[in-house]
Amino acid sequence: MNDLEKKIIELNSQLNKGKFDLALKECLNLKKTYNENSFLDNYIGLIYKTMGQLDFAEKYFLSSLKINPQNFAAINNLANTYESENELKKAIENYHKALNIKPDYIQCLINYGQLKLKLNNHVGAIDLFLKSISLDPYKKGTWEGNFNLATAYMQLNDKENGIKYARKTLEIKPDFSFADKLISNATDYNLDDSHIYEIESKLESTKSNLNKGIYHFILGKAYEDKNNYDESIKNIIEGNKIVREGIKYKVEEHIQSIKKVMEEFKDIDFKKFKKTINSNKKIIFIVGMPRSGTSLVEQILSSHSKTYGAGETTLLENQLKKEFFSNKFDLNNNKLIEEIYKKYEENISFFNPEKIIIDKSLLNFVWIGFIKLLFPNSYIINVKRDPFENCISCFKNHFEGGLPFTYNQQDLAFFYNNYVKTVEFWKNKLGSFIYEVKYENLVSDSKNEIKKLLNFCNLEYEDNCLNFHKNKSPVKTLSMIQVRKPIYKSSLKQSEKFNYKKEFSELYSGLKNSM
Repeated sequence: MNDLEKKIIELNSQLNKGKFDLALKECLNLKKTYNENSFLDNYIGLIYKTMGQLDFAEKYFLSSLKINPQNFAAINNLANTYESENELKKAIENYHKALNIKPDYIQCLINYGQLKLKLNNHVGAIDLFLKSISLDPYKKGTWEGNFNLATAYMQLNDKENGIKYARKTLEIKPDFSFADKLISNATDYNLDDSHIYEIESKLESTKSNLNKGIYHFILGKAYEDKNNYDESIKNIIEGNKIVREGIKYKVEEHIQSIKKVMEEFKDIDFKKFKKTINSNKKIIFIVGMPRSGTSLVEQILSSHSKTYGAGETTLLENQLKKEFFSNKFDLNNNKLIEEIYKKYEENISFFNPEKIIIDKSLLNFVWIGFIKLLFPNSYIINVKRDPFENCISCFKNHFEGGLPFTYNQQDLAFFYNNYVKTVEFWKNKLGSFIYEVKYENLVSDSKNEIKKLLNFCNLEYEDNCLNFHKNKSPVKTLSMIQVRKPIYKSSLKQSEKFNYKKEFSELYSGLKNSM
């Protein structure tokens, strides 16, 4: 081990403590001595990527590869960066390049598998995850390989293998609470409550606040299964409190960013707006609040022979966020709008270009105006559920990222009310371009509502849409278990059995204007 490698190992302790700026400063000082060093440039790139500064990360990974084109670790990291930037074609090319140099590169196999999961290629992803496990001399694999395998199987409704590999994950990394959460999603605690005792024991011993929060959410779900609503509510409230304390988030700033988008379109007449793109491409966009029934609607529509459900891609949302909040954005910049269109079309083509793609990225309700400009022949479906029932369902669940407003009653009510205002803004602008599905109507009068939904999308009725629970397409959301069942009316008015109006009076009060 040379002096540089020793110094990097010392810096790892700073990174593990979250001292990224300090570690970066010392690495940049090291470049004065080790100016042409592929290992160092790769490490600097990793720090920048961890900090979310992807442009600088890409710069240093490319610099590392200019010095040593065979640095497979730098190639893998560059692929990860491209994946984060939605440059999926470049990401795939670089994963292949790294694996051509080192076919047994376990981390690259896992990273590439994760991208395949993102693109709904679950068979290819599972092959890569299994290969990563087989390369371990003890055939146990890494916790990451096992967890991704568990996730892939669970999304395919293979609960037996999903739980099996979640358990294997916990054998390697006992405190990885997301694996326990995966087990929880697939467990009916009214039939088997053994997992409850494991979680209660872990809750007592863990020092991680994130784990504590997730364990409380698991117990909230478990006790609800067992009809012990007092214990369920107690754990749900505590789980939300702990998780929210660990998040740096201001819902007011989030809403201001949404209002900025609306402000951009305030004076635009879509009928007179100069069209920059002549796209005949039809895409079905499903928007709405989380836990509103969007997964059910996607499962119904993706059961049709002419459609393909891509799931929650976030491909358009991430791209628009990146461009819109940059200083160079101009709605009249035809070149920029065309670049956004081409990039999204290129990425969405990785799914199934022969069919009508269904994009269920919920927070796309913010970007409906852009969707109208980019894809004027697309369909927008907004799924609405009773506000209180919807928000309670959000509050009962832990989301792995991107929905920080769900962990506080006031934040949640504030966000929901602004979601309603935002959709109303677009409806006033675009009218029949947006179709609204009421979850309660869909559940109580399924066949007629499904026919109306298909009619809006210019799709002929097919019995498969009514038998959506037989659809074998992967489901990537918290609803992955529920949407595999026929429609059941017990999902309506869940709050009544919990006496939530008392326990969640802040939420109920905050939603009054939307109810």
